[in-house]
Amino acid sequence: MADKTPIKGTFDSSGDADGLSEFVSGDTVGYAHGGTGLTALGSALQYLRTNAAANGMEWGTVAGDIEAVTAGDGLSGGGTSGSPTIDLDLNELTAAAVNVANDLIAIIDADDSNGSKKESIADLITAIAGVGLGASSGVLNIDPSTLSDGSSVTVDTANDLLILEDATDGTVYKVKPTQIASGSANALEDGDSDFTITDGVGSGIHYELDNTDMANWNQEGIQLTTNGGVFRHNQTIAPTFTIASGEGVVLAGAVSITGTLTVNGTLVVI
Repeated sequence: MADKTPIKGTFDSSGDADGLSEFVSGDTVGYAHGGTGLTALGSALQYLRTNAAANGMEWGTVAGDIEAVTAGDGLSGGGTSGSPTIDLDLNELTAAAVNVANDLIAIIDADDSNGSKKESIADLITAIAGVGLGASSGVLNIDPSTLSDGSSVTVDTANDLLILEDATDGTVYKVKPTQIASGSANALEDGDSDFTITDGVGSGIHYELDNTDMANWNQEGIQLTTNGGVFRHNQTIAPTFTIASGEGVVLAGAVSITGTLTVNGTLVVI
């Protein structure tokens, strides 16, 4: 059945109905009388809406037609119908080599209304470096300069602890001062000699040089071994060397006298 031409009421200049007539091209029915006031259909997929002045109807265009919600990196969920949701899912992220000097992490800023912010790993490490620690480019390190001054502390050599790095493999250990006192070390200045001081003598200490017994120190004085020496050991005596009255000197090992030796006290040569 073909469309029929509708009829409409006609009105006089005073707005009073005065009859009926057929619709002709250009005739409209205003919204006040149940129509739209529009003379034609809009474009495909447009929708009917109130105009910006809110005094008539118009055809509007949809700004975007969302057909699906897809979860990207670090997200899960989504969908193609209804009211799809997405959730944070860190397991969806790919692994990466951490650059502690430059990489960033997400945080909730408690000092800014719990807002979401980004912060560098390096700044985080610097913030958590407490007493005795320092940080540089995101790496923690030991910083003794930040420790309290211990010059007035009485050291308990049997129980206090020190931090020591083993030069053999770089491993860091905790040790007691007594372990250092009984250990060996390289020469203090030069050469490859090493010295050892132990508590192997009653009420005193024992001294070795290059793993050779040299002397014992205790309340009775200094006891030299046959290899020991007090002032000279495998050395050359200066051109002028005087032993003052009341003093005693022991020369041990290969000692060369290149000048004048004046003995006013006691000289013992082993």
